[in-house]
Amino acid sequence: VIGQRLLTGRLVIAQACIFSIQDVFKKAKAYTSEKQCHVPGSELPLCELPQVKHLFREADAELQHMEQYLTQVQQRLAVHLSAGTIPPDSLVSPRLAVHLSAGTIPPDSL
Repeated sequence: VIGQRLLTGRLVIAQACIFSIQDVFKKAKAYTSEKQCHVPGSELPLCELPQVKHLFREADAELQHMEQYLTQVQQRLAVHLSAGTIPPDSLVSPRLAVHLSAGTIPPDSL
């Protein structure tokens, strides 16, 4: 029961972190869309530079992967909370809690 409470708390924190990250990316994308960058012969939005495009693509992919992982953990936990059963150790392990708290994904997940 204590493990379930710790995990649900960490799930809430992880979800709040994802919302905060999404907000930062939204603001960064808006800024880079408006900020003009001088290139030889013309100007273009900062978001059109290949390095910036690549950075946003990588960040979007990683964030999506984190959201999928968080959803998977929530769904697995919800089954046990609804049924009133004790989740397996792999779901309420300290290792999983550490990954959720750090906003990382264990290598053996998904």
